[in-house]
Amino acid sequence: MSEGEAVKIIAPEDKKLKGEIKLPFSKSVSNRVLIIKLLSDSNCEIKNISESQDTKSLISVLEKINHDEINAGSGGTTFRFIMALLSLLPGKRKLTCSEQMKNRPIEALVSALQDLGADISYAEETGKPPLIITGRNLIGGSVELDASISSQYLSALAMIAPYCKKGIEVTLKGDMVSRPYLEMTLRIMNKFGAEYSWEGNVLSVKPGAYEMPDSYEIEPDWSAASYWYELAAFSNEAQIKLKGLNKSNLQADCAVSRIYKGFGVDSYFSEDGVELVKLDDSTRISHKRLELLHNPDLAQTVAVTIAGLGSSGTLLGLKTLKVKETDRIEALRIELTRLGAEVDVIDDTEIIVDRTESLPVSAHINTYGDHRMAMSFAPLALVMESVTIDNPKVVAKSYPNFWNDLEKMGFKIEMVTEEVKSS
Repeated sequence: MSEGEAVKIIAPEDKKLKGEIKLPFSKSVSNRVLIIKLLSDSNCEIKNISESQDTKSLISVLEKINHDEINAGSGGTTFRFIMALLSLLPGKRKLTCSEQMKNRPIEALVSALQDLGADISYAEETGKPPLIITGRNLIGGSVELDASISSQYLSALAMIAPYCKKGIEVTLKGDMVSRPYLEMTLRIMNKFGAEYSWEGNVLSVKPGAYEMPDSYEIEPDWSAASYWYELAAFSNEAQIKLKGLNKSNLQADCAVSRIYKGFGVDSYFSEDGVELVKLDDSTRISHKRLELLHNPDLAQTVAVTIAGLGSSGTLLGLKTLKVKETDRIEALRIELTRLGAEVDVIDDTEIIVDRTESLPVSAHINTYGDHRMAMSFAPLALVMESVTIDNPKVVAKSYPNFWNDLEKMGFKIEMVTEEVKSS
């Protein structure tokens, strides 16, 4: 696929979905385990590592970790984790990134690392990448950090904490966003021997070292599962087996199984995965009010589900969506409004969706370069004649086989050329 291409999606005629899907493995878990492996200087074999663009990018960066200049690309997770990592590794390096990433916040993490003894300076504009980082033995100690910007800051600090002389004690300021992602980081760290405590707004990680086993297996990705829950909700009938997916104590987005019960989709867990079953429409809740502060990656999927079902709902806790791959709040507002939904945005933290008009026969969706826009709007093919998705390659960021998996479930995926697209 070239940048100018799009895909037209046509659902199975009977709109019944039955089959098995092997989901991608969790990029969030993969990325954290990769950082810990490097810090521990371990030969641990990481099994089922994510094939997502984000994880491939991180692997590529780690392979070049001793170069004088390192480009972290467009991944926010990669850039922030590598910032902290380079603060510990001997040598002076320039850490740069894509133009898109240069607009995402990093100043609070830079300041926190400097307070812990890191030698970091801005190569160009203050508060933005690129950075000049000279690695050294960090003293560590106490630091304050605004937890309302990104949990990735805290995860980055926590993972290097065992290798700081005094460990790290972080006082969290503000309302924390995406708390389960930090909890995921801490649980993974603890699996490999790190000791921590979290009391009130103070997180402490003791000095020490990671000890990894000979091998470690990554679990499937619950964020990727959310699109199959959405597909089940739109279907006439669904029995979809998601292989290997089990109730997770690491991934916050396992909450999708609870959320979609309100959309008429039930989850039946077994030893080899979970089966999604479409229930009678009478089981659906008419108006949903969902707090997604800890599950921001589900926001687009849930918002499109509400619109696709002709329902209404209020999604809260969305403050981080404006600084993701795109301004996800604005992208949702534009595309859902084009589909006939009324969308109200309140203080950039709350979206109210109410579809008062019938869906169009077909639609052409702009993805804004965002993988989750592509995958959350694609299931609308089940409630429309077709949906065309711009720039389909963006799914590689987290779910490279998404289009192939749709085809396995009976969808037709047709390439649309630039010439046809513009007509």
